[in-house]
Amino acid sequence: TYKMRHFDIIHCIDENYAPQCGVTITSICLNHMDVDITFHIMFANLSNSTKHKLVKQAESYGKSVKLYQIDIKELDNSPLGGGKELPIAAYFRLLATDYLPKDIHRALYLDVDIVVCKSLTDFYNTDLTNWPVAGVYDISTLDEAPSKRLDYDFKLGYINSGIMLINVDYWRKNNIKQKCLDFLEAYRDKLMFHDQDVLNGSLAGSIKIMPLEYNVQKHFYDPGFEKNMPANFTQNFNDTLNKPAIIHFTESEKPWSTYSTHPMCKQWWYYAKRSLWKRSFPILPKNANLQMKLRWLLIHLGFPIQSISLHR
Repeated sequence: TYKMRHFDIIHCIDENYAPQCGVTITSICLNHMDVDITFHIMFANLSNSTKHKLVKQAESYGKSVKLYQIDIKELDNSPLGGGKELPIAAYFRLLATDYLPKDIHRALYLDVDIVVCKSLTDFYNTDLTNWPVAGVYDISTLDEAPSKRLDYDFKLGYINSGIMLINVDYWRKNNIKQKCLDFLEAYRDKLMFHDQDVLNGSLAGSIKIMPLEYNVQKHFYDPGFEKNMPANFTQNFNDTLNKPAIIHFTESEKPWSTYSTHPMCKQWWYYAKRSLWKRSFPILPKNANLQMKLRWLLIHLGFPIQSISLHR
């Protein structure tokens, strides 16, 4: 079968997440030297210097960038106080298909707390006939709370919206964006996980479930985790963990902060050090204590301590 050698990739960011976006772009480019890629970067506000740097990052690998300023009026209903605090940029993925050029038929949406570690060609070319979106189960798929909260059948599962292959044609033809915005309005008081709740609730039953290797989340590394997941998803679970296609640094502890217990931290730093933002990391948390500040200084001076845990 013919495989597309062109990827359209969507990132939705704000100024704070531009450095991480640079790292994600670097990881994608280094694993797809022979693929033509356009990065579609969506934002409400970005400084000119950041825009130039993102373009330069992609162009250094022969890839291109398109920038889109999102009109956030459509998101007036987004309950940004609810559940977990999240930047408004998280909701931009619901609007993305409106902004993409008309000749784009599919696109891969990626959060920027991820690194790509191998070719995504098979994933990108997944058959999406009659599917609006394809994604990977979230840890919450094991919990009945989301389906109860969002009024759909628990058996349909719950995906993580940080990595989604989008059937752009289907979204436009079936006005999925409006469906999502209507759901957002109807359920705004029940949303815990923002855009992820909206996508799972409004598209329940029409999401193609993909292998776990395409969105390996922090909890997947918990001892015995695979026993919880349906067996057909965990056949090569050691490979999924040790040779993932996409590592997603879910949860609040991130590899770019001054400590992280994530077993795949080193992979993130591998790409960070090859990006134009190599001097931006680690990022010191606002509430950093003296021990964190010391670690921050040592990492900046070049000591290889990001793999040493603070959690004894």
